[in-house]
Amino acid sequence: MTFYKTDCPECCEKIILDVINGFGYCMYCGAKVEPEELVPLPNSLRETIFLELNKDDVAEPWDVKVSESIDLAQSGDIDGCIAGLRSVLENAENKQTDDILDSIDKAIVNWIISGITDRNLPMYEGGAHDVYEGIKDLVGEGMDYAIVNVCRMHMSMISNNLNDPEMAKRLIKTTFMVLKDYINDIHNLEELVDFITGLNYITHNAINIAYPNANENKNEYMDEPTFRYYNFLLHLAFMAINETKGMKRKDLVKINRSVSAGDMSEALKDINSAIDLVLDKDPDAYFEPFKKYMDHMLGKNSKNTKKKN
Repeated sequence: MTFYKTDCPECCEKIILDVINGFGYCMYCGAKVEPEELVPLPNSLRETIFLELNKDDVAEPWDVKVSESIDLAQSGDIDGCIAGLRSVLENAENKQTDDILDSIDKAIVNWIISGITDRNLPMYEGGAHDVYEGIKDLVGEGMDYAIVNVCRMHMSMISNNLNDPEMAKRLIKTTFMVLKDYINDIHNLEELVDFITGLNYITHNAINIAYPNANENKNEYMDEPTFRYYNFLLHLAFMAINETKGMKRKDLVKINRSVSAGDMSEALKDINSAIDLVLDKDPDAYFEPFKKYMDHMLGKNSKNTKKKN
């Protein structure tokens, strides 16, 4: 696939479009973006290109082993997946590592997204972050934010074309699981706002399909796990976005520096505790650790924003 970088005309965020389609949707605000310089290709040519891309996708000798390993993760065997991927990487030549990592990235994105679109497959329950951590010493990096962005892009496109309540619920749960996977790698307020803004757009579209009367009858759905996931994502987005709305750039930079330079251990404990309490019998159980996390990210907790000796 060939990509085209541009700015969204509505929210001015930097986005990536697929040249083959000639248009796309902003992962931040959902606006349809159709740059004049991109002309959609005829369907016949697009089909030819996609066929060629698919040929390339199965051309490498390690692809089958990578796919089999990710299948293990999809069935819940994260350790088996890591062992399989490590075997592929340890037996590869040095120059092949980047190409193998590309195959792993594609397979993991497919693992996450296919659970939304294919009812015959289990929904994504998390684990991608653990897989990357399990091979980090061999590839030199953990779960890259670029992978999260690719997932957000796919989920944004799905959310723009939803008409199936079951798929909408799958999308909301997957969005929550992506948050759970990546939240430990967010180290300042600006990163949090960027991350949660895209997720909030996805779930905002999906909730209207999954629960058409949610705005009028919120309490009616609080016993449903999917609605609890949405409610948590909405709360996080509301806090992060509204606290920074109208904030001067210099103030945001000051907070970012303070939080980034500080000790995140307690804050991460708080947000993970909040996530673990999302499905508690008390729907408000996550509020206390959640608020502690947000206070830290907003630079309001001086104790947590200082490094420990």
